[in-house]
Parts: sequence; C-alpha cells; structure tokens
Amino acid sequence: MEIGFDISNYESHTTIIVRSPVLPGILEIKEHTVVFDNEDEHQFDAIIFATGYKNNATKWLKIESGGTLSPFDYPQFAKDAFPQPL
Repeated sequence: MEIGFDISNYESHTTIIVRSPVLPGILEIKEHTVVFDNEDEHQFDAIIFATGYKNNATKWLKIESGGTLSPFDYPQFAKDAFPQPL
C-alpha cells in the first residue's frame, strides 16, 4: 500500500509515486538472502519494514516458532528468529 493513500484524506495535494518495482511475496528470509515465491533468491544488506502509518505487520509477520508478533513488540521486530539490531 502506498503511503499516499493513507494521507490522501488529510492533505490537499497528494502524489502517489512508486519508485521501486514490486517484488514477489517472500517465501523465506535466510542469513544473507531472501527467497521469493517465484523461487528467485537475492542478497540484501538490509530489510526495512515500511508499513506506513497504519501498522498491521503484527497480523501477518510470523516468527520462526510459528507465532505472530504482539503489538507490544512494535517498533522493533527483532526476535530470536531474526537478526538482532546493532
């Protein structure tokens, strides 16, 4: 979802621009790479969860043990299953 949609009711001029191509869904996050639904695997230096103003990541972001993150885990998503922040 583009952030322009979230703020369109509050701003008189909103421009919706998507600068990066949309990638397929994520199948797996490994130590240094991400595997996508189409089985492509790419290396990334960082993964940024930019969910906009309305945080719904706690509903779909799952930890390795199969649970989901609670709202109290926001804003940091680091869990044992994910790399810890520096």
